[in-house]
Amino acid sequence: KYLAMTGITAGIKDSEVDLGDALVFQYSWDYNAGKIKQNNNKEKVFEVDMRQEKLDNNLYLNFDNLKRDVQFLFNTYNRYKPSKPSTLLKIHIGHVASGAAVIANESIAKEVKDQARKLLGIEMEGYGIFCSANNAIEPKPIPLVIKSVCDYADENKNDDIQDYAAYTSAQILY
Repeated sequence: KYLAMTGITAGIKDSEVDLGDALVFQYSWDYNAGKIKQNNNKEKVFEVDMRQEKLDNNLYLNFDNLKRDVQFLFNTYNRYKPSKPSTLLKIHIGHVASGAAVIANESIAKEVKDQARKLLGIEMEGYGIFCSANNAIEPKPIPLVIKSVCDYADENKNDDIQDYAAYTSAQILY
């Protein structure tokens, strides 16, 4: 019935997300899709071709309720004993962009952020999950992607909390 994926994602700096927070993809698109051309000043210009895929409304309502379950979020955070962030687990539902490359450059992350002012994260596979489900033959599975923030797609990118992020996203799906 569902085509689901969990994992890790980069969060957007200066947004509402903290390291370790889980992102439920409400809207997803390929941030690389579009047209590259030159403007009158011979500068490179990228025009995004945003074809968003959207989370099922019933799933949205379920996760909107789950993000308010303080006891579940605290218990999920508390059960994980190895290295984890100091901030308690939160769930955010919103815009997450997908692309073909791991980003460890703040200026490139900002370019993707410029495509959607409410962008929460950047990752590589989520849009593919939505497209695969939405273009499948009947009965179509319902796509769902949940990933937790392990870095901010900048020069400080590291693997310190990747295991924690993978754990929390899987626990939220479960």
